[in-house]
Amino acid sequence: MPGNRIKRYIAYNLGLWVVVALVGAVVLMGARQYGHAAMARQTARHLLDGARKAADRGGLYEAQRSIREALTAYPPISPEVAAEFARTMTGMPLVRAEMLRLDREGLAPLGEAGRLTLLVAEGPSKELTLAQAAPEAGELNLSLGRTELARGDVVGAAQCFGVYWDDQSARRAEVAAKLLAKSPRSGADEYAVGKRLLFNGLLPEAVAAFDRARANGYENADMLFWKGAAAELQGRREEAQAGYIEALKRLPNHRLALMRLKALEKK
Repeated sequence: MPGNRIKRYIAYNLGLWVVVALVGAVVLMGARQYGHAAMARQTARHLLDGARKAADRGGLYEAQRSIREALTAYPPISPEVAAEFARTMTGMPLVRAEMLRLDREGLAPLGEAGRLTLLVAEGPSKELTLAQAAPEAGELNLSLGRTELARGDVVGAAQCFGVYWDDQSARRAEVAAKLLAKSPRSGADEYAVGKRLLFNGLLPEAVAAFDRARANGYENADMLFWKGAAAELQGRREEAQAGYIEALKRLPNHRLALMRLKALEKK
């Protein structure tokens, strides 16, 4: 019996020490990994500082090289790169390709905002046609809406503009008021105001300005097109088609009217 108790005691202590050793090894490994990650992150941020300075003086090649080194040192910094260098990304194709690869392979997910940043920066592309407005993407939604409109997708543009201005009623009213600050003296002036409103994603306000322009005796093919577009956005298909046809009577090569009329015919 005493011998069995001694054996159990030894086994218990041995097992305890094994557990302690394993826990210590795990903690040590975690500490080392954390230390490596912290150092990698610090290195990446230092490289980004150099990239900022290079970009500020127009050295995009040097900036691109520094950013690529930062991504190699610490891939999770990719979303930060997308947010900060969006305006210069068109001059950094290698950086863009690397960030998309990291996102695609799940090594450094960009998120909707980061992904949209790269797609908009690239300009018209096959991928951009599949992009969706994202609430957290901020001003990128406005850029995407303008791109959708240039592609002839009035519905898609309206959705992007809506996401951009969502929950910003006070700022929306402020921007609209600034654009309307000078009272138009003619229908042509109202039309010009409507175009500025449209560029800022204020689509309903733009349509209202076009209506006021017509009431003041001014009308052109573009305004007739937007009369049809307003009807299409409200689900009035026949009225929309009539508006597009009227626009084409006034200007036979009106690109957006041709594109929307063809889209409605396909539906």
